Amino acid sequence: MLKAYDRGELSLGQVANILNISKSETMELLKKYDIPFVRVDSEYLEQEFGAFK
Repeated sequence: MLKAYDRGELSLGQVANILNISKSETMELLKKYDIPFVRVDSEYLEQEFGAFK
């Protein structure tokens, strides 16, 4: 499930529901396996900073 999350195939909530644990526990699992919780790419940054133009 965590790999599916890492690939963007499942959301945090979906993983938590499948594993029957809380979102915070899911976040701890992601941390344990060095899977980033938040991903920031160049497209995201352009959208966010584009609002300041």
